[in-house]
Amino acid sequence: MKIYLDMDGVLTNFEDRYVEKFGEFPKDLDKRRQHFWDNWKKFVDDADFETLPKHKNCDELLEAVRALRLPVEILSSSGGGYSHDVVVEQKKKWLASNGIEFPANIVPGGGHKAKFANPWHILIDDTENVIERYRKAGGTAIHHVDIHETIKQLHALHLEWEGGE
Repeated sequence: MKIYLDMDGVLTNFEDRYVEKFGEFPKDLDKRRQHFWDNWKKFVDDADFETLPKHKNCDELLEAVRALRLPVEILSSSGGGYSHDVVVEQKKKWLASNGIEFPANIVPGGGHKAKFANPWHILIDDTENVIERYRKAGGTAIHHVDIHETIKQLHALHLEWEGGE
């Protein structure tokens, strides 16, 4: 059994920083319009991934996964494209500055997370289409919306892994 933690929306508060900078929610865009990519470039150029605030439930979630004493890794997306390497470095710096030493897998887009799917590899992610792809690839995933529900589901899966009911 292994746990994969997403960063943006699970450990970090990407959305609030994006709204603060650009006055719109990134998920509100129907399609990836040019101004989104202009905003993205500014976000990356300003090293925002390195300085994002922790998500309000980050520490509680980290405490819960550490208590299970299972392997934990980061599984996050860089957004791909020209900025992949830069975002990877920013995210690694964020993890280090926040004392999170789990191995980091930072893929060039959310769809690539499905390559890590395994029935006993649990992805905790806040993006529905990523969750759906991961599950279709044979993985187990928790759609992170509410910290208490996420922890409840994680404990139930751990109990099942241990042979309980």
